[in-house]
Amino acid sequence: MSVDSLVEDVPRGDSEVGGQEHADAEAEEGEPDDAPSEPLDETVGRQGQEHPEDGTRNPVAPPCQFGHMLLPATCSGCRQPGTDLCHRCRFALASPSPVVVTEGPAVGTVAALPYRGVVREMVHGLKYRNRRVVARQLAAVLVRRLPQLPVDLVTWAPTGAVRVRRRGFDQAELLARAVARLLRVPCRRMLYRSHGVPQTGRSRAERLDGPSYRGRAPRHGLRVLLVDDVVTTGATLGEAARALRLAGARDIVGVALCSAQG
Repeated sequence: MSVDSLVEDVPRGDSEVGGQEHADAEAEEGEPDDAPSEPLDETVGRQGQEHPEDGTRNPVAPPCQFGHMLLPATCSGCRQPGTDLCHRCRFALASPSPVVVTEGPAVGTVAALPYRGVVREMVHGLKYRNRRVVARQLAAVLVRRLPQLPVDLVTWAPTGAVRVRRRGFDQAELLARAVARLLRVPCRRMLYRSHGVPQTGRSRAERLDGPSYRGRAPRHGLRVLLVDDVVTTGATLGEAARALRLAGARDIVGVALCSAQG
């Protein structure tokens, strides 16, 4: 079965999939209300560059790689020089028990880690300091602590389009794609976020009024793993699961990397 056959076509009454990655979200002033249609994985880590005159490939590594060679690596958890994740922070990731969400729309959802200490620092590094390597490290923890359930497809609860354009990536997508690679199953965009206020910085009461999503359904009989990065009230994950069910999905497993309830 091909990856594209796993999902139903989106009705053309709304914005079509692929042409606009975040078609339902608001546009920033002076920016078009769209996002690159090129898959995220294909735009990260590209090596060659077109020569401006003859179109040949330039084998020289891009400037970001030279920067990595000149600057010492720092730990994603404690920011100390050395490796991307030091032994002490690796132990800190392995120590806490998974957290089960006990209140809100996502009650019963399993989160791999509590949102504090080293975990909080690593998530902040991913979201606000462009530490994309963190996604692979955290995905490995999440996969080890997933409920032992077979899944056929991985998707994620998308971040708002304005934040994606500002950061250059969606941290929930990076996490979901890393999880899918480890599980060896396809990862597909199944949700589209509508106009709404970002959850970051809002009070708990305000977060209960979560974002709204429009979903697309997988083929009948497939179990979908829905991934979110941080659960606070559970409103985002709960609304994302509801949108998938409204679109026709029947078998959904919601998980989160970490929970602020733990």
